Amino acid sequence: MCNLNRQSGLGAGSVEQFRGYSLLELLISVTIGALLIIGVVSVFLAQSKAATFSEQISQLQANGQFALTRLQRDLQSVGGIGLTYNKSTIRPTAVSGMIPKLTGNCFTTATSNSDWALGSLAQSSGDPSAAIYGLDGSSAASLFGPCLDGVSLEEESDIISTHYIAAEEFTPSTLVAGGVYVHSGLGGGVIFQCAVAGDSCFTSLTDRRTDVTGTKIYKLVTHLYYVRTWNSNEDDDIPTLMRVAVDSDGSINHESLVAGVSTLQILYGFDSDEDGNVDQYRKADQLDSFSTSIGLSGDWMRIKSVRVSLLVETAQFQNNGLSDRAPINVEGHDIELRAGHIARLFSTTTAIRNPGRAGDV
Repeated sequence: MCNLNRQSGLGAGSVEQFRGYSLLELLISVTIGALLIIGVVSVFLAQSKAATFSEQISQLQANGQFALTRLQRDLQSVGGIGLTYNKSTIRPTAVSGMIPKLTGNCFTTATSNSDWALGSLAQSSGDPSAAIYGLDGSSAASLFGPCLDGVSLEEESDIISTHYIAAEEFTPSTLVAGGVYVHSGLGGGVIFQCAVAGDSCFTSLTDRRTDVTGTKIYKLVTHLYYVRTWNSNEDDDIPTLMRVAVDSDGSINHESLVAGVSTLQILYGFDSDEDGNVDQYRKADQLDSFSTSIGLSGDWMRIKSVRVSLLVETAQFQNNGLSDRAPINVEGHDIELRAGHIARLFSTTTAIRNPGRAGDV
């Protein structure tokens, strides 16, 4: 006979095995988990911030080196005028059918064909102009006329223009309408601008060179460097290194080279006693100024080297205490640093490969 009153086997101890976590235990677990998550997130954010900072430093370094390289390339080429060494024999031409001067010529005071292309390699009368010319600060920027009209210039930043010929040789059939060229021989050269393309341009050049030793045609390269404040949007003004360049068709364009360049400061290695060596470094305002009647005066023909200094800042804001910093002195100018932006100073000195006064070998 079955005993219906038999125990099911569930004792008091068995109920204890199925008891859940208490509220206190849950709170402790959640707190520990939250602390672990906060720690992991904090490490991740710190690493991300460090990576961003490192990336900006690398970009800053790359920007500074790129800007210096561009300027160095021009400075190493200034004064190269083709087959002749004598700058006094390089002359512009104004023959019938030729465009008398570039549209948007950068010299407002120019009254003759001689002042082409941001101040050409030579003048039609008097001494030849130098292949390099600069301004200390932007206060006299009106000298460059339409090329800088309406441009918001950094007041403390310098301006420099360079002139030389490109290495590529041209044949009459490859000449471009509007292009500015130098027809060069051992005895001299002529600067001209094509009104039409091809052979017709060259055949209309009545005063082209006829040296028995041969002649070549090169493109005239003219550049003007300055720093402007570029309004990229309503909240951010990014100072930018700019370059004015004459295109192959003779048009003048403003090229944005490197954003974040706060200032361009230049010192010129001056040979005061004309022994071929630099005696002192001078700012542009310590050299003779431009004269429209006889071109650039003798001081600029004695420049043997150029020292370029660029203060470059990151474009992105860094909320890491970069505020209330003292200005940086760059070649005698105190440059204010933007709050929250990393800044680096880049400098280089470049020897002028084609120095000397007109007629010097």
